[in-house]
Amino acid sequence: MPLQGSTGVERMCQLAEVSRAGFYRYLRRGWQWEEEVALRSTVQDVVIDHRWRYGYRRVRACNMHAGSTCKSSGSMGCCPA
Repeated sequence: MPLQGSTGVERMCQLAEVSRAGFYRYLRRGWQWEEEVALRSTVQDVVIDHRWRYGYRRVRACNMHAGSTCKSSGSMGCCPA
């Protein structure tokens, strides 16, 4: 994450009265949260496009076909267009 200005992380943490570890923990969680929101959005798009007729296996296959990655292993082929 690029910082603006010349104030260092230590000084910013002092001003905000938080620990540096807490600051970096917040940054790490923020990125994971953004990835989760993007994945949820993709899943919702597939479900709505197919009028709630697809189960979790077909939804996951569509996401994998589109380039999204899920934490589960294996693949199911691609969904019909």
